[in-house]
Amino acid sequence: MSRLAVFGRKHPDLVACLLLLILPFLVLGRALLPGKVLSAADSLVIYAPWTALALGAVPENPLLLDITFLFHPAVLYGAEEIRAGRFPLWNPHVFGGAPFFANPQTALLFPLTALAYILPPALALTLMSVLKLSAAGVGMYWFLRRLDVARRAALVGAVAFEFNALLVTWLQWSNTSPVVLLPLLFGVTELLHARPGVRPVGALALTVGLAVFAGYPQRVVYGLPVLAIWALYRCRSAAQPLGFLACWVAGAALGLLLSGVQLLPFVEYARASAVFAYREEWMPSFPLPLRAAITLLMPYFYGSPLSRDFWGPANFNEIALSVGVVPWLALPLALVAAWSRPGTKYFAGLAVGSAALVYGAPLVGDALARLPLFSTTLIVRTADLFVFALPVLGALGLAAVRTALPAARRLLPAAVRATFALLSLGAFGFTWSHWTLAERAAMRVPLWAQYAWFLLLLTLAAVLTLRLLRAAGAAPGLWVALAAIELASLLPVAATYNPVTDTRLFYPRPPVVAHLRERTARDHGRILFDSGLGAANFGTIFRLDEFGGYDGMTPRRVEQLADPIGSLDSAASGAFRVTVPVASPVFDLLGIRYVMLTPGSPSPAPHLVLEYQGPDAVVYRNDRALPRTFLVSRTRTCLDDAATLRLLHGGALDVRREVIIAGCDGVPPAGGPAEAGSAEITSDVPNRVVIDATTRAAAYLVLADAWFPGWQVRVDGAEQPLWRADHALRAVWLPPGRHQVEFRYAPASFRVGLLVSALTALVVAGLLWAPGRRATSGAALALALAVWPSAADAKLPAAPFAIEVAPTEVSEGGSLTLRVNRGDASSEPDGDAVDVYVSAVRDGARGWLFLSPAGAFQGTPAAYVRAVPGRPFGGLLVTLQGVGPGGWYRFRVQFIRASAEQPTRKHYVYPPLLATVRVEPRGDGGSGAATALGALGLLTLVALVLTWLIPAWPASDAPGG
Repeated sequence: MSRLAVFGRKHPDLVACLLLLILPFLVLGRALLPGKVLSAADSLVIYAPWTALALGAVPENPLLLDITFLFHPAVLYGAEEIRAGRFPLWNPHVFGGAPFFANPQTALLFPLTALAYILPPALALTLMSVLKLSAAGVGMYWFLRRLDVARRAALVGAVAFEFNALLVTWLQWSNTSPVVLLPLLFGVTELLHARPGVRPVGALALTVGLAVFAGYPQRVVYGLPVLAIWALYRCRSAAQPLGFLACWVAGAALGLLLSGVQLLPFVEYARASAVFAYREEWMPSFPLPLRAAITLLMPYFYGSPLSRDFWGPANFNEIALSVGVVPWLALPLALVAAWSRPGTKYFAGLAVGSAALVYGAPLVGDALARLPLFSTTLIVRTADLFVFALPVLGALGLAAVRTALPAARRLLPAAVRATFALLSLGAFGFTWSHWTLAERAAMRVPLWAQYAWFLLLLTLAAVLTLRLLRAAGAAPGLWVALAAIELASLLPVAATYNPVTDTRLFYPRPPVVAHLRERTARDHGRILFDSGLGAANFGTIFRLDEFGGYDGMTPRRVEQLADPIGSLDSAASGAFRVTVPVASPVFDLLGIRYVMLTPGSPSPAPHLVLEYQGPDAVVYRNDRALPRTFLVSRTRTCLDDAATLRLLHGGALDVRREVIIAGCDGVPPAGGPAEAGSAEITSDVPNRVVIDATTRAAAYLVLADAWFPGWQVRVDGAEQPLWRADHALRAVWLPPGRHQVEFRYAPASFRVGLLVSALTALVVAGLLWAPGRRATSGAALALALAVWPSAADAKLPAAPFAIEVAPTEVSEGGSLTLRVNRGDASSEPDGDAVDVYVSAVRDGARGWLFLSPAGAFQGTPAAYVRAVPGRPFGGLLVTLQGVGPGGWYRFRVQFIRASAEQPTRKHYVYPPLLATVRVEPRGDGGSGAATALGALGLLTLVALVLTWLIPAWPASDAPGG
């Protein structure tokens, strides 16, 4: 024991880092036990076909479906391909095929993802998440020490960041990996500030590259400018300001070049992405309502998805931004006693700016949200800057306990007490005003218990902070206790939110999968997984081929061809589903031979025949489906995309004998007998398809896989033009005779990016291993970044209307008026009828309710009124009686093309109008509520008195001392 103590005294920073490394293993270590995995795969049991396996499990956290159906299946698919000796550039199982590596959310080149390539899947996925927390804590500690923050204060700040609610709730998403790297990016910039030289430049380049590889480049898009402002802020105190900035620019530029192998394919996919196209057209900001801010202090204030009692705004993941209680109490210490320290002003501004964005502060938040940096990013995603800035400010404040000047030191106790009063009374006010709604929600952890726990921790933290002020920071035991309080305030979310699942629930294979695999191995047929199954991405999970899918990007042309109704939501997120009718020729063109539905479902069309019936699913076979590859002898050309889609969706094209080839110039003709020949797939792997074809006359070989830049085709070994066929598929012209046709995916974006990354890696390696010498001020590297191409044809025009709901607060059972007033008529659509939908949703409820023309709300979408050409829509006035039950309601008015079957994002004429109303519940809960609130109020008063009685000045500084 004495040796450990000696080691700890000699290497305190190392001990702190080891502690931060180990803490996540202690919190989530049960997931490392045999037969366990940190995964939300237990959610499978509520969806067909898994329900029939009778696994006897209940999903622990049903909100993590993206993990279940997108992120973990992507990791497993990528690892399987790499172990098979193939780099997974392409995923053939969804969207009729789509880029895989080009989607940065796969994070294939991020070091933690590589664990899945060498370890068993369950162990790899668990370690990926646990080590992400460890890296966050260690990185934050290192950065704070670079800022010259004292060890104990740095440790508390690192714990706050390591287990912050944003990082924990989004832990298994790849989009949080760049958040983990934020402290490293700032820390390397500090290293460069302190020691300008080639090695720090190389370290910065490596960290920027890792941030891109981490899985969410959008965070790098706004994160690098934020980091650049930090570099400008710090250059004032650099020995050579211009040299420091030049080195920083060189490091950032090298980092972007280093990640070229990821960035170039990503940009290529983004240009062809339906998600980015819709977001370029119109990007909803959707900031959090201010009432969500209470979860900064009480994370489970609005309930939890774990206990199925969430009743708050948005969803739990979006509003969970807690960093514990200690940073809040330490914040005034930073503002009062550490204002002149490096970093305080910057991080105070960063916290305020991020909070303004996330919570939609008037003027400021709106202005920031319009910046191009956030044009394709959900505004709430920028909360990572807030949960990073606040622990830094807290650590700076705690460090000031020892370093504050006497004048400032006298103000610190009052600042802590005032902050304690503000936080405790504010939380009590929220609790009081929401009491009746919370009681109706019947939360597993009632509101009084949550507030009591928060008040206890806040009081203990305040007492310890005041005692530290009295001891001038020289009391190790108090620091340990303060760190323990901070950890205790974070553990309720950190220790329980991410499910630890039995491995028997980890993607088991239902019997229907074996049946479909055996059938599709012979006929290469595709499957339609019916939306009634409730889930998505079955293709990737089961290694079966479909035209639906979910990857967060969605190929634009596939979406236009296969989804005329529109399945993406307002933010262009969510699963993509095939919505062409089963009887449509397009359905047959896509090669959809099997339709899987929930057990006992009837056939969706008379021509479908029963293929499989079991307790897990029912499958119908479509014998009219075209083979995946076939020959056609007639062509049409010189049609634009809109005309092509009209012909296909209108059934005016015989897709079995005729193909539409995109373009005019150089398109070779086809001609000959109606039966053009035969074609058979002889080899089929993700990046390569080989077909043996025999043609009687010149014809086009159509492969009903998604067309995408980077696909090449060789006929009998000679490269030939690859044509885009029927809007979204592939085709190649063949002369008469027997041919071997090879389709291969070898995108230039990947090859060029790989070359750029490889050359840059050599430069970075040279910098990191170069002799330690100072870099000159001329070391800047110019980087020409291509202008981000707009994927949308045009911006969605602003609605020439305004929404007004009055009153904005109404008693339960009362009435309110919703009014849509006409404004500028200059953007009135020409020649198209427009359906106006009115809908509402209450916080915590699932799904919007639509107002029918008869004045009743219903779950089925129905247009409230139609505006027709020649009779402009002048607005509407709706009076609603008997409003309730109590809660917050969002009202939405949508303007949809009248030809649309559903009011989906695909058919927006204008952005929707939104308004919020609070419906005050009747009653106050009776005497029980009064008693409980009275007791909580008394506890709050006792805590306030206690904190004001604790002496906080050292004896030498005490008044009159």
